[in-house]
Amino acid sequence: MATIKTVWTAALVLLALGCLEYLAILADVGFDLSQSPWVLLVVLAAPFAGVLLLLPRRPRAGLVLMVLMSGLVLAVLVVNTIRGGFARQGWADYLYAYVGGPVAAVGLVAAARELLVRRRRPA
Repeated sequence: MATIKTVWTAALVLLALGCLEYLAILADVGFDLSQSPWVLLVVLAAPFAGVLLLLPRRPRAGLVLMVLMSGLVLAVLVVNTIRGGFARQGWADYLYAYVGGPVAAVGLVAAARELLVRRRRPA
């Protein structure tokens, strides 16, 4: 049960960081919604909102979504860091890289652990 709470907390933090990243970029373009990065909001925030909604009702689906999305976040962070540094837009990138990266790793490990433990339990 503690692992589910860890996954829930990690998803909440990543949702908040994704929304903050979106708002920071939106502020840089002068809050012009025609230039806003909607894809960033859909990729960084919506799936973690889905995890938060799925965990109480369908925990297995929420855990699988958390593993997939945390893995995606970590892969993007690693690739962008290798290609020349993640922080290109400003302070929100640093926050997402240095807070969101470890939180995504914790969420990934906790969700994978919970999935593996659940699979071993007798039905």
